[in-house]
Amino acid sequence: MKKFIIILLIGLQSLFAQENPKPNLDLKEAIQMAMQNNHKIQIASKNTAEAKAMYNQTNAFLLPHINAESAYYSTDNPMQSFGFTLSKKEITQQDFNPILLNNPEDTKLFNTKINAGISILNTSNLYQRKAAKKNWQMQRFIEQRTAEHMEFYVAKSYIDALLSRKIIENNQHRLKVAEAIEQLATNFKNQGIILEADALEANIYKEQVHLELKQSKNHEKHQLLLLKHLIGFQEEELFLEEIHLQPTKSLFSNNSIESRADISAIKTGIEALKATKTATTLNWVPSVSAFGFYEWNTEDVGKFDNENYFAGVKLSWNIFSGSQNIFKQKQQKIAIEKNETILQETLEKTTIEIQHTTDNIEIVKNAIQVYETALLQAEKSFEIRRNRFEQGLEKASDVLQSESMVSTLKLKLLETKYQLQTLQFYLEFLTK
Repeated sequence: MKKFIIILLIGLQSLFAQENPKPNLDLKEAIQMAMQNNHKIQIASKNTAEAKAMYNQTNAFLLPHINAESAYYSTDNPMQSFGFTLSKKEITQQDFNPILLNNPEDTKLFNTKINAGISILNTSNLYQRKAAKKNWQMQRFIEQRTAEHMEFYVAKSYIDALLSRKIIENNQHRLKVAEAIEQLATNFKNQGIILEADALEANIYKEQVHLELKQSKNHEKHQLLLLKHLIGFQEEELFLEEIHLQPTKSLFSNNSIESRADISAIKTGIEALKATKTATTLNWVPSVSAFGFYEWNTEDVGKFDNENYFAGVKLSWNIFSGSQNIFKQKQQKIAIEKNETILQETLEKTTIEIQHTTDNIEIVKNAIQVYETALLQAEKSFEIRRNRFEQGLEKASDVLQSESMVSTLKLKLLETKYQLQTLQFYLEFLTK
């Protein structure tokens, strides 16, 4: 009965494991998670929203300004007292008595006023509004490029994490081979076939491989932690899906770098600076605005009697502001020239980087072929030396050196293949 229960529990555990397999995260899913969770992308999105809010604030240039206010006054100042009485429309012949004018009694006034104003013509404000809109568009391009950069960075980190796992597997295989060689060397030493120095070399090599295995596991741990941070992965364990390492034509883009998001951001930023400079230049142009108010004046709080209005149109002209606008325009001109230089430098640097990356891809492709050929030869050499060693015809140091060459070439081949994939993603990023 006890045996039956144990078998039943094992069966249920196996069934549960099949129903709830550990999911593997593929590269596409990792990038999607980064688009939603990455902090840099979120910050860029907030910057865009902030720039949009600043642009929306410029609606105030086009819409009227309206406010209301109420105030209660009490005074015996001759001038203000007469004015209060006049505002309440209660002036009589007796109020012109010099004695009352010079020594008025305490006069009270409750005033309620609605003020309104609107800009009819202000060319400087219109260009400030245009500059704010260009700045918003620039932030949108920056947000787009931030997402594209993060897409590449996630892909690179994903590839690095996969490579770390492959290096661990390679070191695990190396450790098994090193342990087998050490065991043979120990047996041969005990039989007097080889010297003790050869057995010690085999032991040292095994310990060295064991240390490299620990280091590779630690490296994989940190690579996975970095990837988790980039994509906002919250679970404890992360399992990655293998990716296809062969070149894919769809990874390349024929788009001109002129339309790349960061290039467009610089161009739009220059347009924003030019609009700001134009707004500063137009400060000397007269502006036209309309204004007015409607008010009620009474002695009792809460009453709305004796209403009157005041309205007008104003032409204002800022003729001279202490040379502030002159030097401000010079500063803005320098800023435009600086950003135009940055644009030219970015275009030239990008062209060089694209050519350099394209050349590297061809070099890496050739390197893969070289390493594949060399690995086949090294593996064949190692098998020959290992067989001779097992027959007592080869020194342990020669076998270990041959095995080291195989493992080194395997590692180089792995790194080169993953490097090729990273370079393809980078070329896509450069030309996106």
